[in-house]
Amino acid sequence: MAEQYESVELVGDNTVEYFAMAVVVAALTAAFAQFTVPYPFSPAPFTLQTVGVYLAGLLLGPVWGGLALLLYAVVGAAGAPVFAGFGAGFGIITGPTGGYILSFPVAAAVIGGSSTVESTRVRSTLSRFHCR
Repeated sequence: MAEQYESVELVGDNTVEYFAMAVVVAALTAAFAQFTVPYPFSPAPFTLQTVGVYLAGLLLGPVWGGLALLLYAVVGAAGAPVFAGFGAGFGIITGPTGGYILSFPVAAAVIGGSSTVESTRVRSTLSRFHCR
């Protein structure tokens, strides 16, 4: 006689999908960080990291966008060379450019939240016109 086992779903399908997308966005942000233009008057170079911040917020929303860039900051602080100019380590986080990196998860969450609210507002406005 064969025994029957019930499968237990630990996480939903959306969780795995969003986690995978968060990892991809964190990797894209690390790739964008390598495109740098140094400013002679500032310790922080111009980078394309902000493109990753916007992508995280717009594509993943406030929660997963913020988590994607928190992952980016933690991986870089742990020693992976993901910051501008292949910088890595906790010294970058505590240095003059650390405030930018620490603000990325917050910025992605704000961008994701405002885009979600705005799209909901636009959809509700359009549905009012459509129903009349």
